[in-house]
Amino acid sequence: DWVSRKQEAKAANKAAGFAPAEDWVPDTVSYPAPSYPVAAVKGMTSGACLVMFDLGTDGKPENVLAHCSDPVFEDSAAELPGARFEPARDVAGQPVEVKGVVYPLSFCIEG
Repeated sequence: DWVSRKQEAKAANKAAGFAPAEDWVPDTVSYPAPSYPVAAVKGMTSGACLVMFDLGTDGKPENVLAHCSDPVFEDSAAELPGARFEPARDVAGQPVEVKGVVYPLSFCIEG
């Protein structure tokens, strides 16, 4: 569940000594390139998603969960293919894992 996972992530980050702002998003190194779901193409459907993930020390998203305006996009959004981010760093400059990062993702189709 989205809400409980977000709360657990906030507590885990705080316990690890990293407390990002609610709207913090890591710098993108490589943008995700999700596939457009066939059903959405056929229906000429666009959508918006919030994708929650844990950011590894290597900058890769892990444990991905997507919440979208239309469920047709959730599987594709949760894959985040090709996505890489700048790792978060602690005060000593060492990469740290961040739980519960929320990243916006849009699917737009024009017809």
